[in-house]
Amino acid sequence: MAVALLALLVPGSLQAQPAGGRRNEPALNQGQKAAAAAAAEGRNPYFGTTSRIKDLARLEGADENQLKGLGLVVGLKGTGDSKEAIQKALAAAVMKLDDYQIREQDITSKNVAMVAVSAEIPPFQEAGTRIDVKVASLYDAKDLAGGTLLLTPLRGPVVLRPTDPSTKTVYATAQGSVYIGGGGASPTAVIPRGAIVQKTLPQTRYFRGLAQDPPCIRLSLDAPDFNVAKAIAGAITKDELVITGRSADEKAMLQAYPEDAGTVYVEFPRFPPPAAPAPGGIAHLDRLSDMIATILEMPVEIGLGTEPEAMVVLNERAKTVAVSGRVVVAPGAVYKGANFKIEVPPAPAARPNAALGPAGKLPPPPSGGMLLTDIIDLADLGGAKPEEVIDMVRAFDRAGLIFGRVVVE
Repeated sequence: MAVALLALLVPGSLQAQPAGGRRNEPALNQGQKAAAAAAAEGRNPYFGTTSRIKDLARLEGADENQLKGLGLVVGLKGTGDSKEAIQKALAAAVMKLDDYQIREQDITSKNVAMVAVSAEIPPFQEAGTRIDVKVASLYDAKDLAGGTLLLTPLRGPVVLRPTDPSTKTVYATAQGSVYIGGGGASPTAVIPRGAIVQKTLPQTRYFRGLAQDPPCIRLSLDAPDFNVAKAIAGAITKDELVITGRSADEKAMLQAYPEDAGTVYVEFPRFPPPAAPAPGGIAHLDRLSDMIATILEMPVEIGLGTEPEAMVVLNERAKTVAVSGRVVVAPGAVYKGANFKIEVPPAPAARPNAALGPAGKLPPPPSGGMLLTDIIDLADLGGAKPEEVIDMVRAFDRAGLIFGRVVVE
């Protein structure tokens, strides 16, 4: 089926057509109809969404960390490691390290697999709680199904210095029956809630900021962007922060500003010195925790000027296209054989609803250009296959017609 996009829909408007006439363009989907209606009313059809700060950024220093270890999966039905000498040597090393009282001659070839064990421990995860575990064969075990991971210490976090004592500290211990989804054979598996946290990871940078005078935190954006950082800082400093749950509600003004595209600095007010030394050296930690919880729930409007970077991500293996921001395609055309044609018109069609509202509202793309999302929608309506859409985007990019960043995975 040929796919032709000629004089297509320009965002926020509908093409003119004679009364009772037949529409020449493909039918609009629900998202396009909503965008067109919003633009006709003078509203921003693509942005103006509201997100919580906790959905856009995280507390710097309160980080998730990776734990690692080496372990043995036993009880396999002939699908474990094959070379007995190497298997026994590795198994003996693990047993010696973790004080297993098992003799080498008790290990039967292919019933044991040497595995790498990993886990991610969230910040503030307390001792006694459980986390998920992943295991993966280190040698040539064909299938871990039906096996059981022997008790394995997990150390970490990430090795920064060989002499760092935290790299030798056991933060969790893992064991249990491995699980492989889908019922097929696999050298990798998981153990849901298979590790018990033995020690809380130190959040040194986070607590160091709270112990300063005045106390402070830093918010690290998940996707660095100067406009979003500015919007977050503005939301924090906009109003007085009310702290509830005390004998009387307290009000505090916070100071916040973007340090760079990825970091927002937040400074708390100075509180009166406590009557007694504060536990852990951090005064008024309860008040600070209240304020941090409130900050993370604050709404931030991602409106015009704070939209994310214009970017399109292509994954050829999964045949997916992800678009963020306003990726505009300049006038041009892509041809692929006799059955595929994509053309962005050199001039916009007649549009009765061309006005997009007062100044400051969403402007249209450059004259004759189109949003990539509209092109993809219409190509899909015309029967284009996912690989054809990906080829189209790459061709537009190579021709220099895409205003935005293109990432190929």
